Amino acid sequence: MTAESYALSIRRDRVLLINGPTVAEGWHDDTCQAVSDASDAYAVLDMSGEKSLEVLKRGAELNLNIPSKSTARIVFGLGVFLYRYEAENRFRIHVASGHAEAFVISLKGAIAAA
Repeated sequence: MTAESYALSIRRDRVLLINGPTVAEGWHDDTCQAVSDASDAYAVLDMSGEKSLEVLKRGAELNLNIPSKSTARIVFGLGVFLYRYEAENRFRIHVASGHAEAFVISLKGAIAAA
């Protein structure tokens, strides 16, 4: 099975390429872009269900009716990349690997309270 390849807009001038082609790290004069390998930097969580947005709103101010050019959000006090994925009640969250355990603990608490 081939891993899915996609890009996330994380800032006006930054993207996070997931499972993209191999590119040498460093500055690339031909494209005027810098490349950094972040292969192990994030844990990726999928969340779905009827109350998934309600649970996420317990940890963040989210309004899906207002489009954003960035996936970067603060959820449960942690910086994440959050976006709707494949369906209305399905979300994907990229959280820094070192914060994944704290995020999951907060998420479990929000689920219990929902």
